[in-house]
Amino acid sequence: MFRVGIDVGGTFTDAIVIDEEGKISLFKSPTTPKDISEGVFNCLKKAAEHYNMSLTKFVSKIKIFVHGTTIATNTLLTRRGAKCGLITTKGFRDIIEMMRGHKPDLWNLRVKPPTPLVPRYLRIGVTERVDYKGDIITPLNEDEVRKAIEFFKSENVESIAVCFLFSFLNDKHEKRVKEIIQEEWPEVYVSISSEVLPQIREFERTSATVVNAYLMPVVDRYLRKMEGDLRKSGFQATPLIMQSNGGLMTFEVARRRPIHIIESGPAAGVIGASLIGEIIGIKDLISFDMGGTTAKAGLVRGGMPEVTTEYEVGGEVHTVTLTKKGGYPINIPVIDLAEVGAGGGSIAWIDAGGALKVGPKSAEAYPGPACYGFGGTEPTVTDADLTLGFLNPNYFLGGEMPLYPEKAKEALGKIADRLGMDIIEAAFGVYEVVNVNMADAIRVVTIQKGYDPREFTMIAFGGAGPVHAAALAKELKIPKVIVPKTASAFSALGMVGSNLRHDFSRTFRSILDKVDLDKLNSLFREMEGEGISLLKREGIPEERSFVIRSLDMRYVGQHHELTVEIPTRELSSQDIPQIAELFHQRHEALYAYSDRESPIEILNVRVSVIGIIEKIRLPKYEISSEDPSPALKEYREVLFEEEEGYVRAAIYDGDKLKPGNKIQGPAVIEEATTTIVIPSYASCHIDEYRNAVLSFSW
Repeated sequence: MFRVGIDVGGTFTDAIVIDEEGKISLFKSPTTPKDISEGVFNCLKKAAEHYNMSLTKFVSKIKIFVHGTTIATNTLLTRRGAKCGLITTKGFRDIIEMMRGHKPDLWNLRVKPPTPLVPRYLRIGVTERVDYKGDIITPLNEDEVRKAIEFFKSENVESIAVCFLFSFLNDKHEKRVKEIIQEEWPEVYVSISSEVLPQIREFERTSATVVNAYLMPVVDRYLRKMEGDLRKSGFQATPLIMQSNGGLMTFEVARRRPIHIIESGPAAGVIGASLIGEIIGIKDLISFDMGGTTAKAGLVRGGMPEVTTEYEVGGEVHTVTLTKKGGYPINIPVIDLAEVGAGGGSIAWIDAGGALKVGPKSAEAYPGPACYGFGGTEPTVTDADLTLGFLNPNYFLGGEMPLYPEKAKEALGKIADRLGMDIIEAAFGVYEVVNVNMADAIRVVTIQKGYDPREFTMIAFGGAGPVHAAALAKELKIPKVIVPKTASAFSALGMVGSNLRHDFSRTFRSILDKVDLDKLNSLFREMEGEGISLLKREGIPEERSFVIRSLDMRYVGQHHELTVEIPTRELSSQDIPQIAELFHQRHEALYAYSDRESPIEILNVRVSVIGIIEKIRLPKYEISSEDPSPALKEYREVLFEEEEGYVRAAIYDGDKLKPGNKIQGPAVIEEATTTIVIPSYASCHIDEYRNAVLSFSW
């Protein structure tokens, strides 16, 4: 039986297959934007051929199938979601247009707000009102609800979002509207805020509900087709999908909660980093993922990935925070990532001031970098890496896909001419600029959050990540870089190594030292029970589950809150000082101060219920000789930043390197699906799991 993880990226679709003996095999295929499932099945066909099976026989032997997809992200970016209607409290239909007063970029006077996903004529207010205590003061006018439904029918609306004021305290009206919609129009999709995001702040709650409604028909059709195609091919298990929070959920749940799979693939890479860290005994890690379109950095502290609830989708990447800003807030738990448009396919260009820029526009899978020979003519990072000698034109994708150095140089010539330099200088300029951009992403998740990157180990992956990892380590003085054997499909490995997870939140306002512990404990038990019931429906018994509790807190008078994990037990008055101290410490780590004399306010209660799936075990190999010479392929001229021009570098076959082998730079390790660059200031050894470990002395 097999465990399969498939990650759909902007350029390549990656698959990891683990057999019963724990042996890992990796497969890649170009992503097929017109029909994403085609790229997925191309990987499955390659896997079937590898195991000498028909596709049907191979698929029938898959016991765990985990999918990471860009379908939700792409739907938002291209604005190709469902035609939606919104039913809300009368007088509040413009909430999603008025938004908040905060600008996503303080100094940019030309910032444009995102176009509302529901146009104004499809936003209808109905008579109802619940007060701030959760008491109904104006009953729901059901006639107005039915008229709104009839209007939506006439406008061919596909999906309806429902969000009333204070429904996070009393959801009776929202649930009744859902019942009416299902009575009057059972085939339409419905999202209600008390099920999507039942917490305070009406704009964010409305935004999240609208996003869920906007995605639901698209994601539902996609996952139904994917599951149907798998079933036709002999698949018998329950298909799973990666969530933005680093956990898994079934296709069935994801069809109702598509908002949770927006950052499906990128989150898996951070989970993979924490998995590697657990196996090798390192708890503080920087996750660095450079693929074909973007580069992403995340953080793992104490073995746990950093998670945020302040997240926007469909916006631009902020130039300072490198997180999505100016989009649609969803405020659900998401693995905290900083992202830059710096992938292998990122296009180099000259701005109006004559400065060299790289990204965010990408050549993507088609036409791809110029050196692919698919018709691309713009200079990209991959063209620069090839020209500098890092890449072997005859061993890209293990030799499946030849690269064309002359086409790369021809494309780079465009910017070289404008910059008044030769092609080699232009290629090195592209390399340096993209490295600076990616170093900024790592600074965002470390230095800007109060952490010193010199105290962390980097896990570098993605097809292009290991090419640039050493240069980033030098820039940030990171002492060690680990390149997993499965680096180019590492996110897919993270998927297979994840657990099922569901997050729940409820608003519960109280001063911490005056909190009603009976009510708080009761709310925790209610949320935990809901999560455990959901896991049981997904096939996970209670004994294979555990719970994480946390509170959103702030000092009284503050506008923003911090999420702090608390003990998972029946809380007593003796726990309050400990919880307060946890908050003070977290506040001090982020903002460099704490105010222990100020009262603390609880705003939201959070529960994460996690269903444990059998952990993967990476094969462990016997340590052999330090001598890497049996793996030496050739010597090649490579341009390293610390050298004056090209140097003669040893080129090693990654598949022939043995645990215990040691390599001193300058050198290059060629894997079938990635390349590891080892400068002269780095040494490398292969560990017992066949990971390449680069060490530096700063």
